[in-house]
Amino acid sequence: MRLRRIYIQTLERLHKQVKKTKDIWKQETRVVRVPITSLTAIQGTVDSATVVKYAKRINYPAITVVKTRCGLFIWDGHHRVQALLERGLKDVKAEIFEINEWR
Repeated sequence: MRLRRIYIQTLERLHKQVKKTKDIWKQETRVVRVPITSLTAIQGTVDSATVVKYAKRINYPAITVVKTRCGLFIWDGHHRVQALLERGLKDVKAEIFEINEWR
């Protein structure tokens, strides 16, 4: 649990850096289908009204996932993932970028 908290704190710090350099990061990403069970959420809660709105849609934009040595973390798309789970789907289209070093 402590290790997960450390990684989440690191991801939150990194989030601020990514906002500044998102164009660079986007060039290094790839979009693939990922099993939802392999993802770890870093957002504590989701708004049920937003989930219902997404559940009614057929097409979803890819979520953003950060791949680290510790696993795959949902960066953006928590509501979409919850909507897919409620629809009974098992995978999601994800834009993945890898982090090899922690600063």
